Amino acid sequence: MESVPLTSTNAHGRHRSLRKRRGRAKVKLQPELTPMIDVTFLLLLFFLLTMRFQQAEGQLPADLPRPEAAAVAATVPLEPVRVTLGVDDAGALAIHISQVDVSVETWDQLHAALVQVRDRFDSDEIPIIVAPGPQASWEQALNAYNEARRARFRNIAFGETAP
Repeated sequence: MESVPLTSTNAHGRHRSLRKRRGRAKVKLQPELTPMIDVTFLLLLFFLLTMRFQQAEGQLPADLPRPEAAAVAATVPLEPVRVTLGVDDAGALAIHISQVDVSVETWDQLHAALVQVRDRFDSDEIPIIVAPGPQASWEQALNAYNEARRARFRNIAFGETAP
């Protein structure tokens, strides 16, 4: 039987005891789990406390219209009110309002007629189209727009005159 030497020689010629090498515990390279679990719970607690609950995307709150609103909506005309601006043969301003079939000559008369339209249909959502004719100036179109705003209409646009 062969015997195992009790010492060994390393590269520098020094003797090391094999018993000393065998008696040492192996070093375990394993992180401690307790601090890691503590940090995990702290992060979990942080995110739970700072989270804000919001309504999911794609879900919008919606209310059905009341029956009274449906009755008002039925009285609003489907066709917009067209304010046509032109110049008559004498060179004076001629304004025609389509829904009430009224022709006016001054800006104050236009304002009064638009207020009557708003009161007649009881809505400021009626679309107003300012349609300047070929001889109408930009200033006249802008004045008609301002009179519609002064009559408290909210849906005003510029358009072409009807042929």
